[in-house]
Amino acid sequence: MKNIQSNLEVQSLIRHIKKSNSLELSEITEMVILEWESLPLAVYFTLKQRFLNGTYIPEQLAAQLIVKSMSKTLYESMHFSGVDAQLTLFKGGVPDHSIEKNLSEKVSSDIRAEHYGSNELILDALKHYGSTACLSVLTVLEYDTKISNQVDRINLEIVDANNLTLLNRHNLDHYAKRITSKLNLKLGSLLSEAILEIQNRGDSWSENVRDWKTI
Repeated sequence: MKNIQSNLEVQSLIRHIKKSNSLELSEITEMVILEWESLPLAVYFTLKQRFLNGTYIPEQLAAQLIVKSMSKTLYESMHFSGVDAQLTLFKGGVPDHSIEKNLSEKVSSDIRAEHYGSNELILDALKHYGSTACLSVLTVLEYDTKISNQVDRINLEIVDANNLTLLNRHNLDHYAKRITSKLNLKLGSLLSEAILEIQNRGDSWSENVRDWKTI
């Protein structure tokens, strides 16, 4: 999309923002994020007012706009419950301790293989951006999962000793247990790596954290 430069183009965009429905506003928001550096603040302020008035857009898109604008008032007017949106805010440096707390508690409450995808993403984010504030949750989680990880290692040894593979139809349950055990052990390894990285970094508040802007 071309850079918006003329006053007429700006006024036209502002007019569309004011009258757009939620779906149309989502599309405009995507454009504003992409064209952030070239757009006048008047466009953002008009968009912001729509959200402050309660217009809904997907929370992942809203999180991306927060990271771009670093607007505290806009952030406080919204609610972010999804893992993807919270990860966007966390990695984007939004200065809210509760995001890190929510993510660490999320992985603590549900670290098993059934939710491997989200757990892997959270642990990776904490490894790179987490502060020492989340260590109390993560270290307790590591302690609590030691026994279950030992069981997973035993399950793997049993399955591998009997050379059970997916090709053997009678051993599908064993194969599924093998995959589950491997994923659980991988999560345990990711957890330990995250803890070690945070301990080595030693910061009480991540250097990634940015300041709010007055917009």
